Amino acid sequence: MKRYTYLLLAAIGLTVMGCEKDFLNPLPDTAVVTETYFTSDDDVRAGIVGIYDAIQGTNENTTTSIIRSNRGVQFEYLLTEHRSDNTRSATLEGSKADFHRYLVTPNNVQSEDYYQSMYEVIFRANNVLNFIDVADEANQASYTAEAKFLRAYAYFNLVRLYGDVPLVTSVVGPTENEILFVRRSTSEVYAQIEADLQEAIAVLDNTYKSRASRAAAQGLLAKVYLTQDDRMYASAAQLCLDIMNSGEYMLEADFNDVFYNELNGEIIFAIQYMAGNTLESQSFSSEFTSTFRQGREDGLNLVNENLVNDFDQFGGFRDSLSFVTFGTKNEVIKVLPEGSDLSLTPPSYGPTARAAGND
Repeated sequence: MKRYTYLLLAAIGLTVMGCEKDFLNPLPDTAVVTETYFTSDDDVRAGIVGIYDAIQGTNENTTTSIIRSNRGVQFEYLLTEHRSDNTRSATLEGSKADFHRYLVTPNNVQSEDYYQSMYEVIFRANNVLNFIDVADEANQASYTAEAKFLRAYAYFNLVRLYGDVPLVTSVVGPTENEILFVRRSTSEVYAQIEADLQEAIAVLDNTYKSRASRAAAQGLLAKVYLTQDDRMYASAAQLCLDIMNSGEYMLEADFNDVFYNELNGEIIFAIQYMAGNTLESQSFSSEFTSTFRQGREDGLNLVNENLVNDFDQFGGFRDSLSFVTFGTKNEVIKVLPEGSDLSLTPPSYGPTARAAGND
């Protein structure tokens, strides 16, 4: 992540590397005993950075294995936008195309990776909370709130996509792993998410946009209130008003700046990447190209004609800043790799298209 040193948690045995049947097991046979790692405030703070690293995930072009690769949020568009009627893949081949075809099976590697990635976030958050007493007393409350916000963020992603899921709020040892296979009701999961976010709101301030903040917790809790079966509209509205009335966020005058002026006035919480950096970059921006392909795939997240028609009718000036048409293909351009220039023939996608830095 930008501003933070990449933490090789795998090297110190803190990543989830269990057997194939038990990928949530946080105590692999090869792990260094975690009790010997967190011994200072700096260690706990580094552990928190590691939680963000799990969300960020690993660039698919630097680690090409599709088994247990922890892509973090880099596959999120497949499980969300790709399952709508807004976008599609360039071809019908491969497990990524299954999303827009509504043919996703339980062993889909991208779905499994996303699921595992979110539980990696949860494990790392629980691990930090397990050693919070090691931190300086003055920092314990803020570290706890930050870890709980990130745990709530991961569980909110999981419960919306998978429904009932295992609810793990502590580090699970090898003799306790039955908890990892017990799915809890969505209401129980939402109750935990709300509790974590309420604590985060009470403790955090708005110092950061690339880390947890009060506004990020308020915004996420508002979404939680609007997502459950029993909608809480008034509570959600108040949380949104609190963010607006803070005076710390505002709409950008230029729609393009929302996506390319990073950490701008509209951004409340961002997962950051660094262009050209093997460990800190993302690959999905390059995969959105198809006509002049930059990624490993033939093209993903291509805009369907029905959405193009809606843009024509209702999009106003946003059309030219949202997608571009090359021949018969409409490509998303909101998150093109840094340094892209579509005015050239053929267009340029910058020097590091497969190692993009877009947040």
